[in-house]
Amino acid sequence: MNRISLLEIVSKLRFSDVISLVALVVSGISIFWNIYRDLILKAKIKTRIQISSIIQPGRNLGSFIDITGVNHGPGPITCESIFIKASLWERLKCGGLGDVV
Repeated sequence: MNRISLLEIVSKLRFSDVISLVALVVSGISIFWNIYRDLILKAKIKTRIQISSIIQPGRNLGSFIDITGVNHGPGPITCESIFIKASLWERLKCGGLGDVV
C-alpha cells in the first residue's frame, strides 16, 4: 500500500484550500457557540412560594404570600408578572382559584 503522509498533503494545498479550511473551522466554532448559548446558557430562575407571617411581640402583622426568585442564569432577568395556576382538580373542587387569605 502506498501511504500518503500529512506533510505531503499539506505541501499540495493551495492558498484557497487553506482559506476554505480556516473558514470551515471558524464556521464550526460559530455554530457550536450559537447552539451552546441558546440551549445551555439559557436564563434560569429558581422560584419559591410560601405563606409567611411576621412575628413581633405585641403586634399582629398577619400572613402574606412570599414569592422569591433567584437568578441562576448568565444574564439579567426581569420579572414582569406572576401567575398562580391551580391544578384542574383544585379548580373543579373550589370553583376557581378560591379565596387567598
